[in-house]
Amino acid sequence: MALDTSPSYSIPPKSSISLKISIKGDILMGRPANDPGSAPKPATRYWQLVLGELGVPKYIIYIDKIFDTPFWAQPSDSQLSGYSTTFPRYVLSTVSLDPCNVELCRPELGDEGFREKFPGITGTVAIFQGDLYDSKKYTVQESPSNPDDPDSDVFNIACFGTTIAKLHFLRHASASQVLAIDSNNPTPKTVRFQTMLRLLTADYCGIGHPFTMDGIPLQLGFNNPNYKLTTQSRYIMQSTSSIDAFWRSDGSGSACLGVPRNAEYTIDDINQICNDIIQSKINTGEPIPPHNSLPIQSCANLPDVSLGGSNYGVSRKP
Repeated sequence: MALDTSPSYSIPPKSSISLKISIKGDILMGRPANDPGSAPKPATRYWQLVLGELGVPKYIIYIDKIFDTPFWAQPSDSQLSGYSTTFPRYVLSTVSLDPCNVELCRPELGDEGFREKFPGITGTVAIFQGDLYDSKKYTVQESPSNPDDPDSDVFNIACFGTTIAKLHFLRHASASQVLAIDSNNPTPKTVRFQTMLRLLTADYCGIGHPFTMDGIPLQLGFNNPNYKLTTQSRYIMQSTSSIDAFWRSDGSGSACLGVPRNAEYTIDDINQICNDIIQSKINTGEPIPPHNSLPIQSCANLPDVSLGGSNYGVSRKP
């Protein structure tokens, strides 16, 4: 969920202070709205985020808990310093002003421990700024730097268990980058982010169509030796797993397919479905994003395919 509203907060028990919101990387900040010269301060428990349209409040999001949460990818250089190993995890609950309870996130996608402690309408989220996501094309763009651009203040509220939250966990989001490492990477960061987005969603053809489902296990790797996956990520590849796909470094989709992670599809099925979607877009005059060339070959027919060079990512089926 991306927000471009100008919400306010109130701080209980009796005082109500309207705050101007801001996001510093992945930290929710606020300052008194009537004091533009004051420094923003990080959000605390009990803040209330009021959301609406055209000045009419519709929902209130309550900050119930804030925890430090480790990233799933950490720098390989143990001597490197000056970066954060964690980010804030916000536990939120929501009500509409009807009034009725609202399910902010799908509870079944969150961590098991948090599902038990905070069931129902509670959502566990990361909040960060810096990237814009197209939910139809599965593309990633950097947020505009021009403050006059209407998208410059858009930020993301990513529920744990969703693809956007996983991108942040895996340091494939602008707010989770380690500048000492990533500023020298020759591949544009949004291309790397987009490749990982397609990998996580099994968008093999690069047309914004996923071939996976919630709960299907996955292992992965990516061509950036400056990072290593943590065991907490549960994504570390095992030698006993089978190749799902290799993923192109240009963000256009998969270079080849092995055994698709979703057993409902064969390679032929995937190629046929993608071809039908592209043809339908052509027939209706709908724009088609730059995508993978079809048909996608079997990795078994490409014995030299490997991680690196033209391939940024690899996904495997446990």
